[in-house]
Amino acid sequence: MFSKQHYKAIARIIAEENNPRLLDEGARIYLCDELSILFQEDNPLFDKEKFSKACGLV
Repeated sequence: MFSKQHYKAIARIIAEENNPRLLDEGARIYLCDELSILFQEDNPLFDKEKFSKACGLV
């Protein structure tokens, strides 16, 4: 089971990766979407919009 601390740590890693050769905008969006699906399956109260913002996508 994931916790709020896990969500924050993962979002921080995605948001702070600023090398476009490693993680461009499309990859960042894809990664955030796929992780959101996983987190929603684990926790029905998971907030995808909040996670997307924390990932620097919104």
